[in-house]
This record gives sequence, structure tokens and C-alpha cells, in this order.
Amino acid sequence: MKIRKRIFYLLIVFFSIITYSCNHNINQSTIPQKIPEWYLNPSKDNDIFWFDSGQGIDKEKAVISALNNIASKISVTVNSDFHNVTKEINGIPDSFSESKIELSVNKTTFPGFEIVRIGQINNTTYVIVKVNKQKFIEAKNNDFNLKNNQINLLFNQIKKQHELDILKHKDDLKKQIEEAEPIAKILSTFNVKSPLKICISDYTNFINILNSKIASLNFCIYNDPQTKIIADHIKELLTNENIHIVNRISNNKKSAVIKLKGNIHKLILDGEYLVKLTTDIIVKTGSNRVISNKKHNTSGSSVINYDMAIKNASMAFYNKAKKDGILKILGLQ
Repeated sequence: MKIRKRIFYLLIVFFSIITYSCNHNINQSTIPQKIPEWYLNPSKDNDIFWFDSGQGIDKEKAVISALNNIASKISVTVNSDFHNVTKEINGIPDSFSESKIELSVNKTTFPGFEIVRIGQINNTTYVIVKVNKQKFIEAKNNDFNLKNNQINLLFNQIKKQHELDILKHKDDLKKQIEEAEPIAKILSTFNVKSPLKICISDYTNFINILNSKIASLNFCIYNDPQTKIIADHIKELLTNENIHIVNRISNNKKSAVIKLKGNIHKLILDGEYLVKLTTDIIVKTGSNRVISNKKHNTSGSSVINYDMAIKNASMAFYNKAKKDGILKILGLQ
């Protein structure tokens, strides 16, 4: 009887030790840890600094998280300030989009940011970061001045070129302007007024000058029999872009020539007429300088005849040009 009692007590002791050991060695990461109070309550923004917190698997990730939070805060402020502001660029009303602002803010490297506090619990790093407002504004101002100089240089280069070159490179200028606009909006929010004024006046004037030059262009289209329908489609699409089409071209700088050459491959398969149409498009100035050289492949089919299949292949070209833009199809964008 005594032996049984001893065995019983030994088993109790044994299982008690095992239970304690298992509980003691549980992975601490599975136990919820209290987030630091200082992390949950960063200092409030003031006239000099923005403050925010962030967390990550290491110090770098935590800092990036905090800076992203500050960037979002700035974006909200800027977008709230200019929520209903629109402006005219190229005659088309264009709203300042929130995504452009947010992208511009996030591109900032936030010079002069400081880590106010840092701590770690298990595998998570917590930080509070502050960003100097004046240094941020100076960084964006430098960004704007650099972009503005690029825009002015590009405009002065483009405006001296042939009207076809202007048409081809105008989108490059518009892209630069679209990148400058949100920077100007950010600066204006923080009482740096001149950049927004530049955007509204000078940039609009740049685009209008280029548009007036392009408006004087006269296009003449030459085609072979294989591309007759393609030529008609191009005329229609260019006319929709307010581009002048003429029957004859003069040898001057305001002239443009589009030459079309088609190559047709025919095949009958299961009683169906199949056509592959290759269209070579060369765009030249009136003085015979090549601006672009493009090749487009389209296909069509018909159960009636090859002529109908060619017509369908030409319609496929039309649909593609309408979707992508005729100027892009011609190599002028």
C-alpha cells in the first residue's frame, strides 16, 4: 500500500514538473504584449515639427512606417486645402488629384527627420519620429525649382523645332508639368505662393504656344491600294484631333506627309477567308525628314471573300488606333 502511495506521489511530482517546464518554454511571441504607452501617444504637431509613430520588424522599417504616416498627414492637409481647386491646362479642366499629391509627398526624403524615441518588444520595433517643417518645405522648394528649370529648358528646346517634332514631344512637357503641379500645391499650402502662380500662368502659356504651332500643321496622306481603307480611317481620326488634312503638300516646315504601304497575306481555312495586313507608316516633314517609322499588324476574316476580310483587318487597325490614340499609332506621341 505504501509503495502505491509513493508511486502516486512521484507521478504527481513528475507531471507537475513537466507542466511547469512546458509553460515556461512557450514562445513569448505568442503572448500578447502591451504596446508602449509612449508609442500610442506621440507628441502633438506644433509650428516647428510633425510627429508620428511607426512600427516594423527592425529600426529601418519602423522609421519608414512613421515617415509614411507623416506623409499621409501632410497629404490630407494639402488636399483639404485645395479640395475644390481646378485649373486650365491645354484648355482642359484638370483637378489636382489626391494621388498626385500623395505621390509627391512620399517621394520626399524628409531631410532632418529625428528619432524621438525607440523601443523593442519581442520582434517588433516601435519608434516616434519628428520632421522639421521648414526643412521639408525647403526640400520641396528645391524639387520645384529643379523641375521648373527642366520645364523651361524643355519648352525652349521644343518651341524651336519643326511642328511635327513639337507634336511628338509636347507630351514630354505635359508630363513634366504634371509632376511640378502637386509640388506647387504643397508649397502653396505652406504659404510659398509663387510656384502655384507659375503653374497657372507660365505653364498654361507654354502649352498654348505649342498648340498654336501644331494647329498650323497640314497633313497629306499617300497610300497604296492595300491601305486605301486604312488611309480613310487615319484621315477620320486625325480630323477628330483637329488636325488639317490636305490633298497636296508643299515643301515647307508646316507640312507633314504620311506614307502608307500595305502587305497582305491571304489564307483559306475551313472555308473561311483569312487575311493578315501589315501596314508600314512613315511620317515625314515636307522637306522629307523622317519623324517616325512604324509597322502595325492586324488580321481579319470573312466567309464571303478576301475583300471583306481585308476590310475587317482595316477595321481592326481603326479600333486599335481609336483605343490607343492615332498620334501614338503614327509615332507622334
